[in-house]
Amino acid sequence: MRRLKTLSQGLGLLALTLGIKAHAALPTPTLPAGATATGTDWLSMLKALTKSGTDLATLIVSVVAFLIVGYAAITKFIEANNGRAAWGEVGLLAVVGVFILVFVGYFLNQASTVMT
Repeated sequence: MRRLKTLSQGLGLLALTLGIKAHAALPTPTLPAGATATGTDWLSMLKALTKSGTDLATLIVSVVAFLIVGYAAITKFIEANNGRAAWGEVGLLAVVGVFILVFVGYFLNQASTVMT
């Protein structure tokens, strides 16, 4: 009996909520960079949003690559400082890490311009 009362109250509340019309004046959305000024061209807006999303994804991948190379360099430095690795390995890791970061940045930049 209690379940039936709860169910009927829930259905009544749902019917009441769906029956009310909202007449709020919504603000106009901010257009992304590269979209048309009218805001009615959905394809151009979608293309601009995709470009912004791609730029954000390339930035995130670049930051992750930088953090990984930085962590590896710090770890190798600590190992060399404790005598478990040679200092030449630290220098080699630094050179290879810089090469990897330039490589990742270049190819992500190329991928970002292709997506335009």
